[in-house]
Amino acid sequence: MADDSKALQEREHQRYVRTWNFLRPFAVPIIKRIFRYDCDDLRDVPGPYLLLSNHNADLDPALVGMSAWHQTYFVASEHLVRAGWLGNFLTKNFGLILHVKGKTAAGSALGIMRTLKAGHNVILFPEGNRSFNGLTGYMSPATGKLARRSGASLVT
Repeated sequence: MADDSKALQEREHQRYVRTWNFLRPFAVPIIKRIFRYDCDDLRDVPGPYLLLSNHNADLDPALVGMSAWHQTYFVASEHLVRAGWLGNFLTKNFGLILHVKGKTAAGSALGIMRTLKAGHNVILFPEGNRSFNGLTGYMSPATGKLARRSGASLVT
């Protein structure tokens, strides 16, 4: 039974990698041109890494994800999976680690730890909500503990 679960996880991960590798070469130049956006290149950061970023706009996951050259998992609010075709597409093709707002983050933390231990990168917006004024909001001390316990490289 455990072998079947690992095989399924590996097939899903390979689907996420294919999607990432297919979309990245097209999406990055288009987004950079439209928004005149530039970002750091995380190609040489030893992985796996946990990338923490503030959250100001709906496009933040795409903009922050452009820094990553390898397929990266995103921590997302579970309401995203109810967003119709977009939620369905993101869930099936990007390997979201879901967090239920208003509940303990134990399940999300476990998902992050498992993903990092499997050698995959994770992007987390630790504030939990978008900022209205661009200033970084409150981050739980548990986020720091998670980063420390994971043993992964930390990118901010």
